[in-house]
Amino acid sequence: MPTTEHTTELRLWEYGQTRRPDRRGSSAPDPMNHAVSTLCDRLTAELGSPRRQTTEPVIETAWELPEVVICLGPLTRAVDLVFKNPLYQQWLDQLSM
Repeated sequence: MPTTEHTTELRLWEYGQTRRPDRRGSSAPDPMNHAVSTLCDRLTAELGSPRRQTTEPVIETAWELPEVVICLGPLTRAVDLVFKNPLYQQWLDQLSM
C-alpha cells in the first residue's frame, strides 16, 4: 500500500449548499462545477491541455507531468485538488484495469 509520501491532497473548501432551487423549482448551476471549470481553465492556461478527463465513476480532470500528476474534480461542498506521484498513478491505473 502506498504511503502518504506518494500523494498529497489539498482540499479547497467552499461553504454553503451545492445546489439551490430557483423560483421554478429547478436547480441552479452547481457552484462546485463552476469552481472546477474556472480552475481547469487556469491550469490549462499554465500547463496545456489535460491528459485525462473522466466522468465515471468520478468526475476528474488530470494533467500528467514528468514529476507530478495533478487531478482536479468536484466534491459535494469542495473542490478536490490532488497531487500524485506518477508511479503511484500508474499503480492506480493498473488496479482499475
